[in-house]
Amino acid sequence: MNSQLGLLHDIGSPSVLAGTRLADAFRYWQGRSGRQYLFRIASIGDLTETYDHVVIAARKGEDGRRQAVWIGIGGTLDAFAEIEAALAAGGCELHIHALAETMAARGAVIDDLRAAGVPVPDTQFLLAAA
Repeated sequence: MNSQLGLLHDIGSPSVLAGTRLADAFRYWQGRSGRQYLFRIASIGDLTETYDHVVIAARKGEDGRRQAVWIGIGGTLDAFAEIEAALAAGGCELHIHALAETMAARGAVIDDLRAAGVPVPDTQFLLAAA
């Protein structure tokens, strides 16, 4: 991982949702390629929602932007344990990208996002292996 990269932050909610109650339910995350990925913010109480989807465990920064604490594919016991550890280390939201339909597509999204930035410094150990 390139240590010159900054922290991986979300880039906001879709502008079409501005001023609606759904504005806080969706966030965009941008990969190194410049591609934007739409994520839905899910309840941290139900990890089964993460099954077979790209997941970012995130925490809110002081500026209101979300910072990635963990990125991976949800649904396995290992992923559940890693997500729970990320939440215990300061993550407060689960962001789920369900639009990547194949394992190859999910892997490409994760690789692109990981290439865009590094996790928050005190939780670097939580980034799952691809």
